[in-house]
Amino acid sequence: MTDNDTDGLFLDSPQEIPSGREKDIVSVAQFLERANKLLSAMTQTRVHGEIAEVSVRDRYAFFRLKDISGKDCSIECFIGWQRYDRFGHLLQDGLEVVISGEPGIYKTGRFRIDVTEIEPIGEGALRRAFEALKKKLDEKGFFATERKRPVPEIVENIGLITSESGAAIHDFVTNLGNYGFRIFFLDVFVEGDYADASITEALVNLGRRSDLLDVIVLIRGGGSMESLKAFNSESVAEAIFASRVPVITGVGHEKDETIADYVADIRCSTPTAVAALLRNNRQALLQKIDDHADYAVSAMEEILESYRSRIEQAVTAITTEVDALLDFCATEMGRLTNLIEARYQKIFRVFDDIQSGFIRVLGRQWERMRQDSHAVRTASGEVLHNFELLLMRFQKRLDTGQATLVSLNPEAILRRGYSITSDENNHVLKRAVDVQPASRVRIKLSEGQLSAKVERITDKGRADDQG
Repeated sequence: MTDNDTDGLFLDSPQEIPSGREKDIVSVAQFLERANKLLSAMTQTRVHGEIAEVSVRDRYAFFRLKDISGKDCSIECFIGWQRYDRFGHLLQDGLEVVISGEPGIYKTGRFRIDVTEIEPIGEGALRRAFEALKKKLDEKGFFATERKRPVPEIVENIGLITSESGAAIHDFVTNLGNYGFRIFFLDVFVEGDYADASITEALVNLGRRSDLLDVIVLIRGGGSMESLKAFNSESVAEAIFASRVPVITGVGHEKDETIADYVADIRCSTPTAVAALLRNNRQALLQKIDDHADYAVSAMEEILESYRSRIEQAVTAITTEVDALLDFCATEMGRLTNLIEARYQKIFRVFDDIQSGFIRVLGRQWERMRQDSHAVRTASGEVLHNFELLLMRFQKRLDTGQATLVSLNPEAILRRGYSITSDENNHVLKRAVDVQPASRVRIKLSEGQLSAKVERITDKGRADDQG
């Protein structure tokens, strides 16, 4: 508890009772403490009454709740700033309400309820609460036209909030038609104690799914103001206002109005009207597509006709130009053909003259060659005879030289038993003095060769010296 007159439910530590007193005697503080413990066991208390003597003090307030039977009974009540922001518009003298709160007794002995919730009761009270909340939200800009979100031109995914057991869902789905809509349905309480929280939670959950949903539809059938109470709650209005997805409402009948309708981006009179709106938008979109398709076909036909006409004109112009060009080419080709024919005839005449001259020259050359051929044959006979004599002389000289070479061939000498000795450097040895003892020599025979080591040298001159 906070504020000037709420210094806590519990009191200072109880004072000791003088000794000798009865055990059942308690101090004032102890009594109040025990009373508070008993009252706290009641937890949330709900009390039906009529608001009176409202005193507002800077975002918190005091008031009395009077008995509606007319008895002179009342309870002092307090509402703190956290609750005042939500329920302050209901603090109207004479408004019939049910309050929820925690009872307690304070140091001064005053009994008071710390109010946590205020709920109007009865058509009159509900109407006054409706007007008060409507004024409050209007001042906060909840109903401003400029902040309302437009419904997308193409709606495919619909978030539907209503009661699964109500007639509204059947009316909505039946009248929506088969246009390929995808519906994400959340079943909620649409009246009763849990309706406010149920609808608010559904709006908050779907209101965040702008990535999935195109629009949210909140609907229910008609009823009294009491049965539509949840749709006139501030929490539902705030959830609609905060939604990132456009919200369409269809609550009750045409005569019914709710706070949810005022906050919604689009308000329809009934659930059927919401379905008709979405269906008509889809039909209008399909019609627009058909119209655009027809326009596109018509425009394409006009374009094709225009191009066809231009192509025909171009073909005609090209044909005319080609015919003129062909006529010109034919004339030029005729002229050039005649010119070429005349030139060729001249060339053929020159060629005939050249051919005749060539034949004459060739005849003279042939006769000369025939005469020269006879002379060549006579001369060639003489040359051949002289060549044969020369060959015979060369053959004789060749035979003589061959005999001489054969006689000088070392191989022939070797076959007669002789050998050729050479040192290690392949120098032919002619004298024994050209080698030293213990040196190696090679001896070539007529067939094969030997390798030998000189052990002794026998030379006539050296033998005489040694002797």
